[in-house]
Parts: sequence; structure tokens; C-alpha cells
Amino acid sequence: SLDAFDYLTEGVGRWRSFAEVNYAALIRLWQTYDTKLETDEGVNIYLPLSAELLGDMDRFDALEFEIKAAVRSSPLLRGLEATPRVARLIAGLGVAHKTAPGNQSFDRSIFALGFFLGICALALLITVVLCHLPARKPETFNTAYFLAPLGVFRLTLSVPLVYWSIGVTTWVCDRKCINYMWLLGIDPRCQVSTGFFFRRAALLTACWMLIFICYILDYKWMLLPRVKAEDGLGVPRGSVHYLTYPVATLVITLCVEVGPSRICRYIYRWGVLR
Repeated sequence: SLDAFDYLTEGVGRWRSFAEVNYAALIRLWQTYDTKLETDEGVNIYLPLSAELLGDMDRFDALEFEIKAAVRSSPLLRGLEATPRVARLIAGLGVAHKTAPGNQSFDRSIFALGFFLGICALALLITVVLCHLPARKPETFNTAYFLAPLGVFRLTLSVPLVYWSIGVTTWVCDRKCINYMWLLGIDPRCQVSTGFFFRRAALLTACWMLIFICYILDYKWMLLPRVKAEDGLGVPRGSVHYLTYPVATLVITLCVEVGPSRICRYIYRWGVLR
């Protein structure tokens, strides 16, 4: 199928890049060898012997020629010259592989994303209901004190919202065959994909909603004992432990952002911040 030919073309390209990198490393190795020993035997004698396979790029050209010939013989092109990617676009299959409908991993990802969004909608509904329920001992409930940490909650909520926005944007670009990496000047070696942004957004959103619901439950119904309630402000329900909830969201957000990642390196994160 055209998908298989497209996979082969990408595989040949990766093999060629791998061979070029190894060939460059081999040349650099023998150049260093000549420099250290003050000789020219490495580049002139040993390099041609050891680079017979790595320096041979004709094998990749032959593979690409055979793939193009097979694609050209398909009924869709009728002998016209075109790459497998162009043939997929002509056939209406131009959606990226990882986000193509019918792909099992894609279907599972969409199912998991839909399930998570349903859970978030339910959690949001629970939050609204909790906010409208009467508090325990309403005579001691202080609205200003209750709303004081919302500034930190809003700040930490903005981070997963940014991740959701980036994830949706890249997903739409993939669906519509928009090469956003080229348009934005992103390093083509960057492996950060739509799934990465959705996973980060889901993790931060789940943590935020859990902590925020716990904060509402604790303050309105006083689930935990108060700590240093005598704050001198005349707040009957004041307690130091209420500060742990917004601080926890802030710490989790910073840990997720600052923590190392094999996919999204710090240089890419700085690019997103800019």
C-alpha cells in the first residue's frame, strides 16, 4: 500500500542519515589519528578500507529508485513520477501516520483522550456543585479568605491550558497536512509530538483538579484540624495548612516543567516560552 511505501521511504532516509553520521565520525576519527601520530596513513590508507560500506550511498539511491518505481506502477499514478508522500496526498491519505484514523495506537489515544476529557467535565461539575453547597458552620465561613489562594490556582492552571492549546493546534495541523515544524522553523530532529503536549496537559490538569477539589472540601467542611489559627486577623476559620494546597499545585507544576525529559529538551522548552 501507499502507507507502506511511505514508511519505507522514511526508513531509507533514516538509514542514509545514520550512515552519513557514522561516515563523518569515521573521517573525524582517522583525522584525529593522523594528527596525534603526525602521519597521513589514517586518511589515505585506513579510511578507504574501513569506509567501503559506510561511504557507499548508492545503495540508498537504489532503494529509493525501486520504491519510486513501485509507486509509479500503481493504478493511482498511471506511470506519473511522484514520491510516496505525494501519492498518499493524491489518494487522500495525507494525514500523518501517527494521527491517521484507523491506526490502532491513534484510536487508543483518541479513546483515552475522550475518556479523560469526560472525567475532567465530571470533575468540573463536582467543583461547581461543591461551591454552591452550604458550608459547615456558615457563620465562620470567610469568603475573602477562601478566595485568597485563587491567584496561585489560576497561575498554575494556565500552564496545562497552554499545553492543551498547543496540543490541539499541532493535532489540527497534522490532520490538515500542515507542516508547522517548517513554518515555525523547528528543528526537524525534534521528537516532541502532539501526544507529548496532551500527556503533560492531562497530568497537570488531573493534579490541579484533585488538589483544588480537596481545598474546597477542606475549607468548607473543615476536614483537617486547623494549624496556628490565631493569625491576628480575626479570621475564625484561618489555618496555615490551607496554604499547602496552592503551594502543592505550584510545586508540582515547577517539577513537571523543570524535570528532565528524553523527548522535550530544555532548548525546546525555552523555544515554547519565547
